[in-house]
Amino acid sequence: MSSRLPRRDGRADLKPGRIALSYLVVGAAWILGSGYIVNVLTSGQSSQVIEVGKGWGFVVVTAAALYVLLARRARAIRAAELARLAADEERMRLAIAVEQAAEAIVITDREFRIVYVNPAFERVSGYPRAELVGGNPRLLQSGRHGPEFYKAMWSTLGAGGIWRGTLYNLRKDGGDYEVDAVISPLRNSDGTVDSFVGVERDVTRERALERELVEAGRMEAVGQLAGGIAHDFNNLLTAIAGYAELLRNEVPADSESQADVDEILRASRSAAGLVRQLLAFGRRQVLEPA
Repeated sequence: MSSRLPRRDGRADLKPGRIALSYLVVGAAWILGSGYIVNVLTSGQSSQVIEVGKGWGFVVVTAAALYVLLARRARAIRAAELARLAADEERMRLAIAVEQAAEAIVITDREFRIVYVNPAFERVSGYPRAELVGGNPRLLQSGRHGPEFYKAMWSTLGAGGIWRGTLYNLRKDGGDYEVDAVISPLRNSDGTVDSFVGVERDVTRERALERELVEAGRMEAVGQLAGGIAHDFNNLLTAIAGYAELLRNEVPADSESQADVDEILRASRSAAGLVRQLLAFGRRQVLEPA
């Protein structure tokens, strides 16, 4: 396994093998150049050989020890470097995820000054990042929340809690938009809250559709009620009109009661028109009494 480190940050690589080899070459040059490591006290050839051998042994052992120590140091540095690179890559992936997230994300400092917004926040609010960073989130307040609402929110966040709720904010063009928001405190290494992050999902269209659906349900209920009433009323009108026709046939034409009977029939026909309107409103089939 190679001890060579990647040079992603421009630092020189640690090469234990090359360093130990260089030391060995220098030691060999010293031995061969001087002939001896120490002064030879005797003139015998055997003494010279022993002293030269000691010199070679010292250089080889020292080079081996140097290689082992440097190899360990290289492995430690490599592990630290790989851990740092992994952390950098993780932060990079997190930054990319935040930038490309569909939810709007805003980060403020402890004084609630905006320090970061992602592109989704720019799209939803209509404000460019340059106009938001350094400002206060109250820029987005629509006026639909009272002071007590914000007091309760900041009380929760000030106590280190997480706030969840619905916010009505104001776009740059003056239009309102509705978001489901989660605001969380961010703590540093000693546990102190030093910033806040808010994640918001624009639900304006969804809530509008929900309201339309509720209103349609109410109208459907009213229509069903109107249709039911119209059917019952139509049955009564049928009886009234039928008996009025029978009475008209029995009353002499020159009788004063004939005009009263005619008035009953006219009122019945007008009421029948009202019944048809109620049935149409209730999306029911118009019944033609016979």
